[in-house]
Amino acid sequence: IPLSKAPLYVNFNYEETFLCENEYFIEPAEHFELIKNSPDLLAKQRSMDRLVEIAKDSFPSPDLKSKIVNAIKNEITSKSYWRYRNYALASLRKIIPFPYDTTVISLLINMIKSEASWLKASAISTLGTTADSLYLALYIDALNDKSDRVINAAAIAIGKTKSSKAYEILMNLEHKHSWKNQNRISALNGLEQLGDQRAADYALNCLLDNRSPRWYLA
Repeated sequence: IPLSKAPLYVNFNYEETFLCENEYFIEPAEHFELIKNSPDLLAKQRSMDRLVEIAKDSFPSPDLKSKIVNAIKNEITSKSYWRYRNYALASLRKIIPFPYDTTVISLLINMIKSEASWLKASAISTLGTTADSLYLALYIDALNDKSDRVINAAAIAIGKTKSSKAYEILMNLEHKHSWKNQNRISALNGLEQLGDQRAADYALNCLLDNRSPRWYLA
């Protein structure tokens, strides 16, 4: 295909329409352009995967790694399909150092406040790895979310903080109505992270309950 100049990126096999195998070497600059401009989410994910590999390798310069991190952050905060943005958040976790810097913390807090369901739960799970009780109020507020996925992520994050308030907060989930007692599973998951021995009797009583609808199958 004759062109007057090289394209910024080549989006080969759009949305993987054709069953084929191909090898095509792409420089980082082309990956950046593809992620930024292509409407093909599958191609964007492949480019993101490659940039994550580059960032995790030993040879990238600090500037290149910073550019990769910023490119992925932009995708997380974009208006793209939520599954793709969730994929971008998972990719970011693979390459950012721990403890997280203030820009990452701010991004996660903003997502918790503005997103819903999967994205909100993923942001809570990521922030929860800090085990910092500073964010306890955020997690407690998330226990009132309409999404069971968010409540479960918040319960686990609360347990990880090891806060003196965590035990009572998690035990109270037992008395909060939820579909098929999903909150009981969330409480148990949070108590597992908390590691408070007072929860042992509660867990054993849950094991003995084979009558409550569905929840015990988990």
